[in-house]
Amino acid sequence: MVATAGISALWAVTLYGLAFQHRTAKRDNNNNNGSQPRRGRDRYRPQDNVGSQSNRRPRGRLVPDDSSRKTGDVLPPPPPLTSADQPRPSYFTCRHMYENILMEELQRIAQNERLALTSPFPGVVRIEPNHALDTSLWDPVYALQALPDAVVVSGQSINDLAQEVETALLAEDMHIRTVTALRAAPRGSLAVHALVPGMCKGQGKPLSQRRCTKVSEKLVDRLRPQFAAARKLASSNYTLPPCNLGRQDQPERWVWQVLLLTPTVVTASLTRCSTFSSGATWPNWHLPAGMAQVDIEGGERDIPSSAYRKLLEAFWCWRNTPIPGSQVVDLGASPGGWTAVLRRLGCSVTAVDRTVLASNLMNDDGVTFVQGDAFAFVPEYIKLESTVLDKAIDDTWMVSDIIAYPDRIHQLLSRWCGNHWAQFVVVTIKFQGSQITWSDIDTAIDICRGHGYEARVKHFFNNKNEVTLMAHEKRDLPRDGSRYDFGRPFYPLTIPVPDSSITC
Repeated sequence: MVATAGISALWAVTLYGLAFQHRTAKRDNNNNNGSQPRRGRDRYRPQDNVGSQSNRRPRGRLVPDDSSRKTGDVLPPPPPLTSADQPRPSYFTCRHMYENILMEELQRIAQNERLALTSPFPGVVRIEPNHALDTSLWDPVYALQALPDAVVVSGQSINDLAQEVETALLAEDMHIRTVTALRAAPRGSLAVHALVPGMCKGQGKPLSQRRCTKVSEKLVDRLRPQFAAARKLASSNYTLPPCNLGRQDQPERWVWQVLLLTPTVVTASLTRCSTFSSGATWPNWHLPAGMAQVDIEGGERDIPSSAYRKLLEAFWCWRNTPIPGSQVVDLGASPGGWTAVLRRLGCSVTAVDRTVLASNLMNDDGVTFVQGDAFAFVPEYIKLESTVLDKAIDDTWMVSDIIAYPDRIHQLLSRWCGNHWAQFVVVTIKFQGSQITWSDIDTAIDICRGHGYEARVKHFFNNKNEVTLMAHEKRDLPRDGSRYDFGRPFYPLTIPVPDSSITC
């Protein structure tokens, strides 16, 4: 027994020694520069940095392949640079994975003029220069933001990029009218957006955002001495005059967008925004990349559905929200995601559905639940179903996220807009299958406009196989800025400081 135990112990020592020699040899073989094995914190440093003098990045310049080392992605080749004597390309952003649908829509807008379309990054679509078409006023349903008449420039440092962007957009003779108009623009009317492709995916910290922000900040430093539009307003709130709903003479706004395609290549666009009667602008002056902050803190506890994000996106993009005390009818309300948001905004909500709402909403004194058919519902402030109002009662809303075929939504719009039962309407139009039926969108817009409503349709970041229609009566309604607050952009503006925000 003693002899057997001794032999076992000897074998254990021998095996341990062989294993130790194997680990030591493997460690030495991995040490390419022949130096001593790394100990302590050196063991955790990247192997390719052993023996290097410094791993510090030169200020304002790029370390080659920095982006691919962080993400493992292979960046597409940069687009050709633009020159002063050639037409410019245009860019549109959309929710990633919907690039093909946006390109289909752009070709549909162009009709018989064939477009050269590419998608260099997820959520980014480029239109090659076209002498026959002016794309600066195009407002596609599936576009979150537009960068019309863009220049493409390159530079090694942050200062170089800012200077090249300024020179390309301001120094060309063919755009002297734009420069003259910008010099006359009111103080604080220019917004500068720093964009990177990762924003189109809704990334919290997209790659190269900091570098693009630095480029935009340098650009603003160069613009402020030349243009009052780039300077701060005197008021501490830093807001432009409020819009008047229904009027076309809205405050003048300009947007300068800087999209960093690669660390050394930038595309930039300077545009005077078109303003809708609701106060919304195109390109979107308020939301970089067209992205709104729609997550509500604590919403997962109190809001029974994530669909509320679509409604908030509509409010922020439209620049229209119900004021406290507004009468809102939520058709197809269950389980109550939209109703919960409307209650947080202080609205009185009538929720209509065949299925009851979440228990916290059923017990809310500000919610009146009506169990029944949403398509047959008549609001209590309308005496008869046949009642047709000359104009809707102020601050009345109809919102709907019903799962229904588009023709049923058309019937709903005809009923509510035709009878003027609501001043404001927000409705989702859902599609069957993967094909987009553009005629269904056109019909919905035509119905609203035919009854005296201004209508716009958008595919937001939180929309899936659906679009959101926003409509309001065409009439002059002064808007008191203290009564209308709006949400925050998902990504910060370089200038101006974002205006007031809703705390839901």
